[in-house]
Amino acid sequence: MNFTDKPVLVAGDLMRDIVVHPKGEMRRGSDQAADIRIVPGGSAANQAAWLAHFGVPVALLSRVGADDIQALAAELRGFGIESLLVADPDAHSGKLVCIVDKDGERSFYSDRGASLKLCKADAETLDLSRFGQVCLSGYLFFSPAGRELGIHLIEQCARLGIPLLLDPSSVGFLQDMGIESFLMAAEGAAYLLPNEDEARVLTGFDDRWAQLKHLRERFANVIIKCGRAGAIADLEGERFTVPSPELDVIDTTGAGDAFLAGFLAALRAGDPAPLALDRAARAGAGACMVAGGRPVF
Repeated sequence: MNFTDKPVLVAGDLMRDIVVHPKGEMRRGSDQAADIRIVPGGSAANQAAWLAHFGVPVALLSRVGADDIQALAAELRGFGIESLLVADPDAHSGKLVCIVDKDGERSFYSDRGASLKLCKADAETLDLSRFGQVCLSGYLFFSPAGRELGIHLIEQCARLGIPLLLDPSSVGFLQDMGIESFLMAAEGAAYLLPNEDEARVLTGFDDRWAQLKHLRERFANVIIKCGRAGAIADLEGERFTVPSPELDVIDTTGAGDAFLAGFLAALRAGDPAPLALDRAARAGAGACMVAGGRPVF
């Protein structure tokens, strides 16, 4: 598969994350102390930020509220990301509340706002041939308009021979959409990168290797991210395992996005699959050592 040095296109969500680190158990109907921060977020935007952090030229296609577009575009440029933002005159920019437990695991409340309206028409003037690879957040597929855009990009990438990487992103929204509906929409993606929970939901299997085998029946390359257990992969019929570095987890937000970015950056650099997977695992681990979903400069 051809990994050129053309820029990467990332399409999907750009959000504002309200990150809550409680200092004790929730007291229903009362107060609990917490550390609360507002940080840049959105899975697609996080992927783009990590790609830029690894020196990869990257552009982000997303839809945001018209009131925010100038500030958000400037923020993207600050990360080294080309802004392909679309202003929505009616919807607000997406917001998300992320509650991080003592083990670094996260639970979310999402108000995706304008991201839900990102659509095929937003990509009509896009010259896809100027990009070397395309990355999609699974959140794109959880609205009818976004799903149409996702399917369009998968079809066009297949036609042009552009590798497309897809992270399913959310167990809850996968279940809401319907597993077979998602798999049918995603079919044709060159790489599928679920985490272990997403792979379990997508396949119905608890065993990781059974998950991998099942997903490989529909996708040429599958990588399952297994948290502290590292990752397993089947890349065009060749299987790999990679351990995760030992670390003290602060916040797992953005770990999967950093993993994808590290993997793609390594492939673009010409690294063989085992080294690319190792770099991906280290990137994901590094993301767990900072608060929020993006790299800290």
